[in-house]
Amino acid sequence: MASHKRWMVSRRALLTGAGIAMGLPYLEQMMPVARGASTASPLRFLAFYCPNGMIADAWKPTGTGTTYTFNRTMEPLAPVKDDLLVIGGVGKQGGCFKGATGHDVGTGGMLTGGYGTVADGKLDPGTVTIDQTIAGVIGKDTKLHSIQTQVFDTHAFSRLHEHISWSGDNTPLANEQDPKALFDRLFAGYAPTNDAAAQAAAAKLKRLEGSVLDFVSADATELKGRLGRSDNLKLDEYLSGVRDLERQLQDQGAPSNVACSPVAPAATKDPQQTVKSMLDVIVLALQCDATRVATFMIENGLGDYVFDFLGVSGGHHSASHHNGDATLKEYCRVIERWEMEQFSYLLQKMKAVKEPDGSSLLDNSLVFMTSDVGDGMGHTAYDLPMIIAGKAQGAVTTGRHVTTISKDMYGFDCSVVPIGNLFISILQTFGVAAGTVGKYSTGPFSLKA
Repeated sequence: MASHKRWMVSRRALLTGAGIAMGLPYLEQMMPVARGASTASPLRFLAFYCPNGMIADAWKPTGTGTTYTFNRTMEPLAPVKDDLLVIGGVGKQGGCFKGATGHDVGTGGMLTGGYGTVADGKLDPGTVTIDQTIAGVIGKDTKLHSIQTQVFDTHAFSRLHEHISWSGDNTPLANEQDPKALFDRLFAGYAPTNDAAAQAAAAKLKRLEGSVLDFVSADATELKGRLGRSDNLKLDEYLSGVRDLERQLQDQGAPSNVACSPVAPAATKDPQQTVKSMLDVIVLALQCDATRVATFMIENGLGDYVFDFLGVSGGHHSASHHNGDATLKEYCRVIERWEMEQFSYLLQKMKAVKEPDGSSLLDNSLVFMTSDVGDGMGHTAYDLPMIIAGKAQGAVTTGRHVTTISKDMYGFDCSVVPIGNLFISILQTFGVAAGTVGKYSTGPFSLKA
């Protein structure tokens, strides 16, 4: 266990044992001891993707500024309303552009400010998604440069449907679809091949026959002997959370939604629990600083998952092309509200994680939520559903609804701000001096009141 003078615990300290490496939450004894020193907590970025757009009559809030009111779809976000910046009227191009886009280029280009080429499954030449640009700055010292995750995987015609994170215009990053496998990457990824005990421990953990805590208990006990009371309480809470998550993953059985899995899915598989487990592991990864950058896709673009556990018949994408049918539109509203329940679950988990200075993991994060299209029926590329959550250490003024909707010359609502402008500001928040992002950006979008 590495340590510094005055019993200061290194921010990169790990609990280790027999091939297992377990990160720590942020503790008071990781704080600089000098008076006036800045917080030890890092800044994190997370992108949250929902496909097929949103039904506007249930999505759009009433009012703007700090006194706005949620509509039906966003009601589950009430516990974290003060932590949200809801943004209306931002589109792919801005300038009252009212064209359409495909689910492929809307998904692959979600984090680019641009589009892509459907024919060859590539993004615009030279494109790197903003999560990977951010990871190049803040992900250098973490175990995982970034993590990419997904839950429901349905048929897609192009790899542009399947990925929102790209390290280059022709290089999509694969999504982890099994929370167990992601958990294993966090804790059992470095066992040396010439260490039989370490290999055995890693294999045992992969099968989840034992607890990661069994292997790091000696290191944990040694560390606790050097911590103060509040840090001991925080460490106990963290370790209990890890163990609870392990039990949850053990109870779930084989993943039912991993494409081309050679293992038959468990008959009792609960898809809703799979979503929560994946979000739990993502929060754990951010909490213990295994990574500072993550992406999450509920479904791929063109997502046609059948949400039968919500009482919905037929696929999501099919319902989004409702052609005005009241039943299909209601199916979409039900699915979209459920998506916001999952988003709220994630944000509440992040808000509950306290860091040494009294702030929360959510306070020290910027979480970006949007979709591939504005309206699923019309594949619209304007007025995308969009939320930023978390204060990003003061860079974002939350508790507000802002909109850039204006009227065009015919009196129709339209967007006036390209999404690239928002991405300029997000990148600047993470120390990236971006003058333009994508084809259409014109300057930064203010995240402050």
